[in-house]
Amino acid sequence: MNYSHIFSPITIGGITLKSRITHAKSGGGLDGTPRQFEHAAAYYTSVAKNGAALVCMIVGTWPDCEGKRSVMSRLNMDDPEIQAGFTRMIEEVHKYGTLCTASLMNVEPQELNISHLDKWDFDFQGDYNPNFKNKPEISAERIEGMIEDFVYQCSELRRIGFDGVTFYMSYRASILANAIDPVLNQRKDQWGGDTLAERARLPLTIFRRVKEACGQDFLIEIQTSAETEQPGYDVEYWLDFCQMCEGLVDIFQVRGWDGSYTHVGGFNSTKESPWNLQFAEKFKRRGIKALVAPVGGFGDPDTMERFLAEGKTDLIAMARQFYADTSFGEKLRAGRGEDVTPCLRCMGKCDRCSVNPYLELLTEPDLFPPAGPPKKVAVVGGGPAGMRAAVTAAERGHAVTLYERADRLGGQMNIAGMPDFKWNLHDYCRWMIRQVEKSACQVHLNTEATPELIRQEGFDAVILALGSEPRSIPVPGAEAEEVYTIDEAFNCEEELGQKVVLIGGGASGKEAALYLARAGHNVTLITRHQAVFPENNHCIYAVQHAYEFQENLHVLEFTDTLEIGEGYVLADEKTNMPRRKLTFMAVGELLRETSQPADPIPGFRYPEYPDNRPPMGPPPEAEEGDGVPSHGPGFAHEPEVIETIRPADIVHRQIRIDCDAVVISGGRRARRTEAAAFRGAAAEIYVVGDNVNPGSIQECTLTGFAAGMAL
Repeated sequence: MNYSHIFSPITIGGITLKSRITHAKSGGGLDGTPRQFEHAAAYYTSVAKNGAALVCMIVGTWPDCEGKRSVMSRLNMDDPEIQAGFTRMIEEVHKYGTLCTASLMNVEPQELNISHLDKWDFDFQGDYNPNFKNKPEISAERIEGMIEDFVYQCSELRRIGFDGVTFYMSYRASILANAIDPVLNQRKDQWGGDTLAERARLPLTIFRRVKEACGQDFLIEIQTSAETEQPGYDVEYWLDFCQMCEGLVDIFQVRGWDGSYTHVGGFNSTKESPWNLQFAEKFKRRGIKALVAPVGGFGDPDTMERFLAEGKTDLIAMARQFYADTSFGEKLRAGRGEDVTPCLRCMGKCDRCSVNPYLELLTEPDLFPPAGPPKKVAVVGGGPAGMRAAVTAAERGHAVTLYERADRLGGQMNIAGMPDFKWNLHDYCRWMIRQVEKSACQVHLNTEATPELIRQEGFDAVILALGSEPRSIPVPGAEAEEVYTIDEAFNCEEELGQKVVLIGGGASGKEAALYLARAGHNVTLITRHQAVFPENNHCIYAVQHAYEFQENLHVLEFTDTLEIGEGYVLADEKTNMPRRKLTFMAVGELLRETSQPADPIPGFRYPEYPDNRPPMGPPPEAEEGDGVPSHGPGFAHEPEVIETIRPADIVHRQIRIDCDAVVISGGRRARRTEAAAFRGAAAEIYVVGDNVNPGSIQECTLTGFAAGMAL
């Protein structure tokens, strides 16, 4: 396919952008060391080479008007060596015709808000609420100082070499965002009022002052939410604000009202209809004299090309897709959009991409040794780890034969990708299969690769990717024939009857529960802990909403299964257990699990992806009173009070749940015994993926890739 619209230039304010793709701020972690700058430069130049017209860099802090530094960064921007490091990065990016903006998240005082509300009588449901709730009001004098801080830092950033700046005005998470909010801005001075024009005075003043200081050719981009949770503002109100910004703001990077509607996943966005595209279309219809760039869920080249061709948006902003495929632009220029690696939207794992093991090779090209002499290699198992190992080994010049006992490749992804909200995993499975088919691998489906077969064929090395199988639970009745495993529940959904009890609140269990409920079953999900439905802390609300508003799905938390009988389940529910509010911080802590150690088979090899990432340095030494927090960078959250309960005070309720079928999701067991049978089948035997320790696509990708690179 020809992607002419993606690569067509566009001009705003006399400045020409080389393409319609912009970079939506990522690639931070700088601590000022030369190695960190080298790594950041490698990433940002990769984004530029991949077609981005604009790269947004995360920068550090200058002392503000009070001599304090933001809690958001440990990087001192008044250090000449730090400034020189950014100048070098910008020069490298400029070689590809790409412009650079600096994120201004670090300018505002994080401990203050636009106004104080005496009565907080509404409960916002968003992911980032602690960023604005109940903070003291910023004084008029401090606002004047903040304006000067913005102007000074923008002038310094221009001197360093930046082509523009990106203001942070989204998620109700900044003073500027809340300045235009009709609920949160209750000021009675010149920075507030009853009308949008009065409330918009603060951001408009800052934009105007920056343009006066830095010139009209200094780009101003703003990250902005097109709507907020009610009470708040709607899209038409936001469009009125955008119109007021004409001549001052060049690019509106459009985000949703919270993380859930920007860092979107399969629950609230599809490939054909990314959530924030609707706001870009309304922006275009309004005829606002600026460029609009929706962000969140974009990455499929064909749909992106169509959105641009149809005039639904001027630009498309991306971040995660640049992680998922570091050859994105190269593939598009060659018309190979079908080869672009789909992003899983898994978030929280972008430091080690779940689908792109080549990402770290940008900064560590010598992470793996050169390929050895060509070998005859067998890969046993066609799931995500096996397919990745096979393709990697073939790319390294080895003769690879892949054996899969089923009639198709994909392994566990064929089941996990069945729910409609897992469409991104389904797409990735299809993509991975295409890569195997395009590779030099020989594939044998419907073939049980026995140790005898491997010996007979005389392979030099074998990579075992036999996967895992469902575990049961130690409960009377769990082994009965009428009790289904989690895999059987997907494959035999129509046999389950109307009332289904699903035991197990892990990732597979909760996704299966929602899948069955959406298929029309009345499902009771039993979990021993607090139910945490989101799998990352950037997309909490939308996922919670999907589960909690599913009418025929009932969840029993803090509940132990006692017995499974014919047509019933007995359980013990702890009815007064304290529950944590699922905030950004809480979800991250509740999801943190200690992985089980692998049980290696003596003589077998267990390749791991090397971890050569540079450690973060300590926070810079601070002078007394300069405001640098000792705990390092982060948001200024109020500490969470976590309730506890004494065992003696727990109230138990014995319950019986009548049902037509019981499904058990008790975790998974690696097929270690099956793997051990291959002892002596080849000189080198590697074990990867779920065959080591059942985990995620990320572990399968990295261990499968490491095995292919180890040959």
